[in-house]
Amino acid sequence: MTLLRLTEEEDKVRREIESTINGLHRRLNSFALINRLPPELLAEIFCFCRDAHWGVRKGDKGKFEHVGLRLRWTMVILVCRHWRDVAERTPRLWAHINFDHPKFSRGRSMVLAKGSPLHLLVNTWNDEQSALFKDINMDNVYSIDVTIRLIQGSPGALNVIPPSTSPIRFLEVSHIHEKLTDFLSIFAKCTFPAIQRLALCNMSGTVPSCLLGSTLKDLVLRTRHSLFVNPIELIRNLSQMSQLESLTVSGVVFRVQPDQHTSDLFTQKVSLPSLHGLDLQPPPNAQLDYLALLRCMDLPPQMRALRLTFPHKIPDSALYAILRIASQLLRLCTFRSMALHTNKSDNPETFNIQLWQEVISPHELGTLVELGLSPVSISLPDASQDSRIVWDEFLHTIDLQYVESLQVANLWVKMKILGDWRRFFGTTPRLKNLILKGKIARTVIGILGGPRAKKAKSNGDEEIVQPVIFPVETIRLSKVEWRTEAEVDDDKDGSFIRNLLSLKKRRGSVRPPINLVIRDCSNMDYSDVDLFERKGWEVEWDDDDDDDEGSGFNFFALTDSDSDDVY
Repeated sequence: MTLLRLTEEEDKVRREIESTINGLHRRLNSFALINRLPPELLAEIFCFCRDAHWGVRKGDKGKFEHVGLRLRWTMVILVCRHWRDVAERTPRLWAHINFDHPKFSRGRSMVLAKGSPLHLLVNTWNDEQSALFKDINMDNVYSIDVTIRLIQGSPGALNVIPPSTSPIRFLEVSHIHEKLTDFLSIFAKCTFPAIQRLALCNMSGTVPSCLLGSTLKDLVLRTRHSLFVNPIELIRNLSQMSQLESLTVSGVVFRVQPDQHTSDLFTQKVSLPSLHGLDLQPPPNAQLDYLALLRCMDLPPQMRALRLTFPHKIPDSALYAILRIASQLLRLCTFRSMALHTNKSDNPETFNIQLWQEVISPHELGTLVELGLSPVSISLPDASQDSRIVWDEFLHTIDLQYVESLQVANLWVKMKILGDWRRFFGTTPRLKNLILKGKIARTVIGILGGPRAKKAKSNGDEEIVQPVIFPVETIRLSKVEWRTEAEVDDDKDGSFIRNLLSLKKRRGSVRPPINLVIRDCSNMDYSDVDLFERKGWEVEWDDDDDDDEGSGFNFFALTDSDSDDVY
């Protein structure tokens, strides 16, 4: 009897404590600002955070991992009952199914998704993954992102997509393991009537024509391996892509019959009325095929960006044809960006600047707001002249009054007349983004931020050349020697740092903060960052290892396909 009474009293005390704690929880929750938000808005915040963290990056041990799963939704639903209820009532929050994370509950996610369009991510492949893939209702899949760098088991297990009509809108396949030479064949028996984006990157095989649907808006075919496309099917499919907005063809080989020539097949005019960006980068010995493809395209006037990347060992006749096409496109389209890049080798094939001036007239460049320059050397027809020249004549032919972004990379120049280069930069009153790479950065910063230079006149007097002032907002420096070896030995800041700091001064007044982006600069330490931050600069590090200049369609470019000079 006594034991029973004691148990009842314990239960009573426990209920009182729970009641008190629940009351405190309710009171605290009433003060929590986030819990005052409507459930719909809270669900949008959850989805935004998930999308912001979703992607693939290289982990600490060099392995690629999906960072989206770092934000584990099992932890989110444990924060409080209200968050759990909101999360479980938001089906699209659970629609991203990852096949690689061992603790990710695919079954629970598919239940909570409740019929929402599924997004599948695959990074490794084994027999177990294949079995799980077969359980997915492919009629409910919205996008597939496949990046297979590791194979465990039989490659034949990949053939799991049933031959049917698929509602997939986004298909991205990249970095497929070299053993999977026939990976794309798993899509050969499918039809994709709603596909909008197709990206096939760094893989081998033949592209099935069923993937080149008429509904595509973004088509990316980029590889360093053997990716083959039938040119007849490509032309036929392109002619039906009335909604195509961006097209990238890089490293792709056009597969034809032994008795056929690709240039003979590109005779039909292809109209692309919605195209805004075009990127063509042929593999070695295929530049004529890509030129034929470019000639057969009827590009619309609203084209905003074009990138042409050709090998540096190209004869002047082919270069002349390229420049003629570029000139026609400049007159036809409203390009707003341009980059001129050549090779980087020690003994390069020189770029014929006179040929450029003959084909493209200065007024055709008047609408540009982005300009990139990175030739290693310049050639002139007169062999008696120095091939490594100051090309002021060329720079003076370009109207730079509208240029907002200027890139100068790996440019070797002989500074005969400092005033000419100061005047060149003085013609860029709207310049806001300055991108410098290589040794030329020290020269350019010296021109822009150095002390006033004195130049002797013919009558013996001295003329003071004023430093250049323009409203630069961002300076990006890459592969720059921050200090010379002598300055390192003397433990001095050096002229480059002083000239760079002087850019923030304007006639005694202090300018707004300049954003300084630093990447792979030598002889630099963290005390330099503190120095610039104390002076009002905003400093950030660019540690991205991926120099993928082909994305975004930001340039009209003539580049060397073996070069990494684009920054």
